[in-house]
Amino acid sequence: MKLQKFALGLFVVVMVFGLLYVGRSLLIPLVLAFFIWYLINTLRVFFERLHIGKRYFPSWLSLVAASLLILGALSFIVDLITRNLSQVVSQAPSYQVNLNKLLEKAWMLAGRNDSPRIEQFFAGLDLSELLSTTASTLAGFVGSAGFIIVLMFFIFLEQRFFRTKLLAFITEEDDRDETEKLLGRIDADVRTYIGVKSLVSVMTATLSYIPMKLVGLDFAEFWAVLIFILNFIPSLGSVIATLLPTLMALVQFNTLGPILSVAIGIGGVQLVVGQFLDPRLTGQSLNLSPLAIILSLTLWGSLWGIAGMFLCVPITVVVMIILSHFEATRPVAIMLSQEGKIREV
Repeated sequence: MKLQKFALGLFVVVMVFGLLYVGRSLLIPLVLAFFIWYLINTLRVFFERLHIGKRYFPSWLSLVAASLLILGALSFIVDLITRNLSQVVSQAPSYQVNLNKLLEKAWMLAGRNDSPRIEQFFAGLDLSELLSTTASTLAGFVGSAGFIIVLMFFIFLEQRFFRTKLLAFITEEDDRDETEKLLGRIDADVRTYIGVKSLVSVMTATLSYIPMKLVGLDFAEFWAVLIFILNFIPSLGSVIATLLPTLMALVQFNTLGPILSVAIGIGGVQLVVGQFLDPRLTGQSLNLSPLAIILSLTLWGSLWGIAGMFLCVPITVVVMIILSHFEATRPVAIMLSQEGKIREV
């Protein structure tokens, strides 16, 4: 009997991951639509709590304001990424020349005159081709923006019936009340995570933008947006967010000052936010372990490519929150957490 259950469970897991891979062209826009929908609702709740004197914002006005703000920000980000990537692609050959010059200087400092080229280290690296591929991938996301908006529109039409449909499966009144409370707690935890993480990401990107702009780093706005996105990936995202602008400074400037300013400025922001601000706001119970992050990146990256790598951490955190509210699945949530601290059910 146990062997049959194990075989059935294994079959279900294989089927689920198979469907995730086969249906990625539909599921990625759907997950993005749900994420944006949830972000808008989180901001709507925030607006509803604001008041002028004793007057509060009506629900419909809060929803309109939240939608316009989020969609406007996304439109700005998409336009910025598209515009800057085309410029980066056009300047990639000059950056590659600068990289080779830096390598030559480093080789000379080491007392060697037979400096290799950067292409020899990275198996025929062609920055133009690499960046063009990245641009094409992002262009694919931009191309699906209309489909995502349509999906999000239908999600908004359905959202008032979500809880009613779930509770309709439960016949006992006591069980229905308990389930409704549970759904409320899960919703509050997920909203807290998405809202706080978005706020912290905006603060991190804004503070990181200051040293980049002060030294005149190319595409500072683009790097700030990338830092905002990468901040949703704990630990590893901070390293990448510091490394990429520093490499940009390395190929752009001939002096050490601006390079150090970018590296120390962004690194300092990431350290303060990651070690002090983020844990205080989100709490340790909503933080993933580094091993879970790496495994999640590997799994979702292999299933959904670049999109999966960006979405993996929010998806895993949401799954961890849901699992933590059920006694049977709490051990899995504990294993996913950073310090084994899970909020009490």
